[in-house]
Amino acid sequence: MPKTSAVMPNSKRESPSLTRTATLFMFHELTRGLARKHGKLSFLPVDRPHHAYKTGGMRKSAAVENESGFLSRTGAVVVAFASVVGSGVVVVPAAVLAGSGSAAVLVWVSTALLCVPMIMLFRDTVLRSGGAADPLRHSVHRGLGPTAGRMIPLCFVLVVVVGLPTSAVAGAHLLAAVVPLPFPPVALAVVVLGIAVAANLVGGRASAQVQAWGAGALVAVLMVAAAVAAQHPAHDLRLVPEAAGLWAVPSGMLIAFWAVVGFENLTFVARDMRNPRRDFGFVSVIALILLVGLAILLTVVTSLRLATADPVTGVIDAVQAGIGGQILAPIVAGVGAGGVLLNALAWVRGCAMVLQGASREGIILPGRLVSPGEAPRRAIWVLSVCFVLTLMVLSLWPERVVDLLAAASAVFVLIYVMCILAYLRLRPPLGWALANVLVLAVMMLMLLGSGVRSVYGVCVLLVAAVVAGPVFRKRNPADPEPRCRPRAVP
Repeated sequence: MPKTSAVMPNSKRESPSLTRTATLFMFHELTRGLARKHGKLSFLPVDRPHHAYKTGGMRKSAAVENESGFLSRTGAVVVAFASVVGSGVVVVPAAVLAGSGSAAVLVWVSTALLCVPMIMLFRDTVLRSGGAADPLRHSVHRGLGPTAGRMIPLCFVLVVVVGLPTSAVAGAHLLAAVVPLPFPPVALAVVVLGIAVAANLVGGRASAQVQAWGAGALVAVLMVAAAVAAQHPAHDLRLVPEAAGLWAVPSGMLIAFWAVVGFENLTFVARDMRNPRRDFGFVSVIALILLVGLAILLTVVTSLRLATADPVTGVIDAVQAGIGGQILAPIVAGVGAGGVLLNALAWVRGCAMVLQGASREGIILPGRLVSPGEAPRRAIWVLSVCFVLTLMVLSLWPERVVDLLAAASAVFVLIYVMCILAYLRLRPPLGWALANVLVLAVMMLMLLGSGVRSVYGVCVLLVAAVVAGPVFRKRNPADPEPRCRPRAVP
């Protein structure tokens, strides 16, 4: 054997760096084989390519540095904010104030604290997904089985095709309450969704640019309107809740929670981030602070201007009661509609990516409706058709807007419950996993409190179970996905 062999420990001409590299390589191959054979050692990078190692050390893997990602940390904050913002940023603060009174600020702070464990759950889901196209589905598949995993994309599609058009119509009604429109609110909702679809058909970069400008304008307008409306207050500021009003905090959190729904969308677009490991948790928390800060600001301003706030138009009424209210109120209502647009821009792309990824595996759509490239254009067109159907229903029964929003919320609760259950089965009950037990209890209370409006969520769950179970097995007799036994992840 030549003396230059890197595996001879007694060779004088041996290169230390080559020896270290060879040792690491053999250790990696051994542990990877054990992980695949026994389903253990799940903390190891099983799918790390061989070229992740080079002489003198290891290079960062693709799971850490995403070379194809185009979202910087600032851009990711914009997308995170756009994922949760909507007409609720203008409507929900008044509803919380009307229901909770002096405890409204405490409600928002408590809601923000409740969201942090969920954000950490989504972060861990992304980091441990191994680059999966749908990290939530990957996590549920590992924790609850392949059938439950296949249910996730279908549930998301069914909630978005109902919730997004309904949210757009709600924002249009908010604007119609201040500005007389020459056309029905549904027509404005069509325009908003059309812009979101067109921007995403052009590409993810165009959508991100629109979101950046829109998010900046939304924050600026709301802060200016709040500052002007706070001048010459008509009532004293009430920040400290009365002891008798503390009982209203849990019910107020049920309302406030829906203003911050949407961080799960970041698990779908995490591939667009340049560094998901570094950025996901950071940008999500920053977006949460920004959104809750705006909600608290609008709550305080409404409390200063009005003795009793209307649960829907309270913020706009407070702006109208201030200096220049006749000019600022329509602008704020327009911002509510703009918030719907930002929400639609983020959700159309995220849901289309989920739809395309699931259809490639034969779960939802036939293969011929799947785009050949990475851009999910055909999936976006399919979503557009579903949006039209929902808008047609709302044009015939406009009084069902609140009912459809509550029904979509029930589906979100069920999706979150599945994700939390899978998370708890994959991790020991410590740290963030233990905190999510509390979140799970609150979710169940919210589902029970929705009454008959939760029927749609139960129906969606049943339909998804049938499609992901018997129907999928009939269409795909040889299921390539083996059942994953749950195991604790350190």
